[in-house]
Amino acid sequence: MADKVYALAIHYRGKCKKLKNIDPDKYSYIDFVADIKEVHVVGDETVFKITCTMDDSNATMNICNDFDVLSMFSRNENRIEFDVFVENVEGDSNGEGDEWIDENGEDTGGREFEDDPLHGSLNRDACTLPCETGQKVKLEKGMVFVDINAFRKVLKEFVIQEGFKVKTYVPNHTCVRSDPTKEASAEWIASKIESVLRENLRMKARGIRNELKKFGVNPQYMQIYRAKKNAMESIEGSYAESFGRMSYYDDLVLEKNEGSVVTLQCDVDETETIHSTPIFKIFFLGLSALRDGFLEGCSPFLGFDGCHLKGPFGGVLLAAIGLDGNNGLFPVAFVAVESECKESWTFFFENLSMLVGGFSVDKPWTFMSDRQKGLVETINEVVPHAINRRCARHIYANFRSQFAGTALKRYFWQAARSYSAAGFNFALYKIKELKPAAYEWLLKIPAEMWSRHAFDTRIKNDHVTNNISESFNHWVGELRSKPILTLVDGLRAKLMSRLQKRKQKGIKWSGLVVPNVVKGLNLVKEESRKCHLLVAGDYEFEVRDENINYIVNLRERTCNCRVWDISGIPCRHAVLGISHRREDLDSYCDSRFFKENYMKAYKYSIHPVPDQTFWPHGVDVTPTLLPPIIKRMPGRPKISRRKEQGEEPNAIRRSNMVKCSEQWKRLRSSCSFIKTNKKKKTPPLAGRKRKAAVISSSQPPAPAQVSSSSLCPRKIHRSFNACCRFILSQPQPPSYLGAAYLPPSFWRDRSLSSQGNKEQETQ
Repeated sequence: MADKVYALAIHYRGKCKKLKNIDPDKYSYIDFVADIKEVHVVGDETVFKITCTMDDSNATMNICNDFDVLSMFSRNENRIEFDVFVENVEGDSNGEGDEWIDENGEDTGGREFEDDPLHGSLNRDACTLPCETGQKVKLEKGMVFVDINAFRKVLKEFVIQEGFKVKTYVPNHTCVRSDPTKEASAEWIASKIESVLRENLRMKARGIRNELKKFGVNPQYMQIYRAKKNAMESIEGSYAESFGRMSYYDDLVLEKNEGSVVTLQCDVDETETIHSTPIFKIFFLGLSALRDGFLEGCSPFLGFDGCHLKGPFGGVLLAAIGLDGNNGLFPVAFVAVESECKESWTFFFENLSMLVGGFSVDKPWTFMSDRQKGLVETINEVVPHAINRRCARHIYANFRSQFAGTALKRYFWQAARSYSAAGFNFALYKIKELKPAAYEWLLKIPAEMWSRHAFDTRIKNDHVTNNISESFNHWVGELRSKPILTLVDGLRAKLMSRLQKRKQKGIKWSGLVVPNVVKGLNLVKEESRKCHLLVAGDYEFEVRDENINYIVNLRERTCNCRVWDISGIPCRHAVLGISHRREDLDSYCDSRFFKENYMKAYKYSIHPVPDQTFWPHGVDVTPTLLPPIIKRMPGRPKISRRKEQGEEPNAIRRSNMVKCSEQWKRLRSSCSFIKTNKKKKTPPLAGRKRKAAVISSSQPPAPAQVSSSSLCPRKIHRSFNACCRFILSQPQPPSYLGAAYLPPSFWRDRSLSSQGNKEQETQ
């Protein structure tokens, strides 16, 4: 019967549906009932009475357990297909026994199972354990479990619930209950907190311990740490195993998002030459929806930066971030690498060039960076015609390390944010007056890299810092500590949702330009009221602003202040001329700020990728890619970001509690003695002279004359120390000290030692 398969015709409520390719050796009663409910779409609460025909006779057989299922196939071994009849019954689904009955109702020989605990105990509901549904565990004689693992799981739950170990089942106990915490392993705790962690991934150890109190368990913090680690692996996946699934994820992304660029670079262990498994090295992801939206709706401006990953295998996430018309972040591509170096940046730029179709010379490609390791060299090699900008904040950090000062800081940022060459030269002249070396240091950096007045006017972008990349690193947030597959797919999901949210927001906008530009124009319009307008022609004006005359040409869209030329948004001088002509301010903005251009960036969609639950089974079992080799540095691993030079550390709250007065509990701010008897500061030299005079004096220092109501422990302590120094400096005990303070032998020894010292000094 091992090589034979059957077909079952299931009759239920006048309908007949077939089950094919049934292997009797691998078929159980639970599978049988599940298949019946599936083909006839019946709820799990329905209770059945199942009968089947036997050979070619008219006799039928009741099916109630696994043994009946095997007997059903053996009784119909001469047929490949036979009939099964299903009826709804009221009450319990367990039969009274397995009987063979002919059409006349006569018993043809059967077996009774009244004393068999297995009889009727296997049903669909037996697969769900009480501990999984949160119910209280009750053990009863005759209970049957699916396998030994299920039985052990329920038994452990029962032991923790009742507080004692089970060797022989006794319904009523009189023994002393033990602490259930000893039986609560990390695996058991993980199974209890997994559902809670799914809702709150930030739950701390204290919250987990409070959650476990309802089970009567109070585990140690290290046990909670291990349990949380196991639960997080169950929720998010294993860090090491996620690398093995990256190759299949690569294929899924390309299948669902055509035109994307996904590159997985591996390394091979040189020590293994035969059948060596590749090791993960770099993963690049550039989605076609982001690429098309960037090329059609954004200016050719990209910011580059990297952030460290916080998993056990480390790594760095490099990203290329653009700007949409509303000055919002528009990520284009990202790559996960082992470390930030020239090789990693070269790989990133080669794939990025493949994604955007090459960095053409016709476009003013502008790249903003923090001058990371190997990035500038890579840009000069791969895209030599690109415009390089350096983040002014990082330039100032290096500048401040050598030339600190508030005035230098003010003039540095004035030079960086100046739109005109005159303002830039004035700020540098002031720096030269204050510190000539600082002036020479700044001249070594080309002005087009960090000052607005030297920026290319074709790109219409006046950013002097790389804050867009820093904002993206913050936006990634908690994903940086996730496994590599969860990180990459989480970024894809966040970007997919972001595109649709921005698209829906843009549809609701009214007007020609985006809202952020409208807000800026309203502010500029208020500032323009302080200026004085002189009309020179239909489109030419002279505007006087703070004793300086500016020439505005609306036809050429230029102004002497060069704010309009560089940013693409009319300055206050141009706004005054536009208002004089009664024209709309929005129409004089650059086209990249139009709503139509903004919607082009978000008209494409990122398609979802199937969850790992629906992946082929072999992907979860067979690892095709090993994780990178862990390189552990000496010392405890650091999680917090390393502060840059000159960056302010996080504020540390210090207590201002000072123990004062007899009660030793009063605050410093409320201590009346400190307020009324505050000691005046004296020069250090005077203090040393007074101290020497006290030590060389033949009389002890006079105690402070204070009342008992205003005694301060600090002053008492200082007086006591002064007295001790005086006493120890005397060769004989003072007359005002009794013998009870120090024994005579102490002073005899000190007298002999002092005489010996005098003889040595005389010689």
